[in-house]
Amino acid sequence: MARIAGVQRRIQAGSGNGGLRNLEYKLQKELNDILKKEELMWFQRSRTKWLRDGEQY
Repeated sequence: MARIAGVQRRIQAGSGNGGLRNLEYKLQKELNDILKKEELMWFQRSRTKWLRDGEQY
């Protein structure tokens, strides 16, 4: 996220050439992909815990 913020600061400072905008887009996409994978991982972990703990009651 720090890299995205740095790129955005440089774009706002007026050095927003196409390369920086392209880099920002790629970094945002990579971050979104990571966040989706993390969300899926936590969903799967909670589901596993729910199934495992459900047997105890």
